[in-house]
Amino acid sequence: MSSAASERPEIDFWSSSPINWPAIWAVNALLVAAIGLTLWVGAFGQAASLVGIGIGGGCFVWARIREERGAEANGWRYAGIGIFVLTAGVQVGGLFLS
Repeated sequence: MSSAASERPEIDFWSSSPINWPAIWAVNALLVAAIGLTLWVGAFGQAASLVGIGIGGGCFVWARIREERGAEANGWRYAGIGIFVLTAGVQVGGLFLS
């Protein structure tokens, strides 16, 4: 094994800065395509769940942007968690009611 391989810096994918905007745009494009497909086939409940996932994820991204700008971000993070919990609760409730 060469010494060059051991000299590479370790990449921390969880706290990387700056934000990887191309990846966020790609995930959003896939999410919009999935929402469009579910609306096209008439699965409106699933489309609403995807919208909830998108809004929750958007709250986390906005919290990260605010942190990079030096502003308080906990409210946006808690809003994202709340939206994810609400979306999951609706899905689990739908499983029990069907």
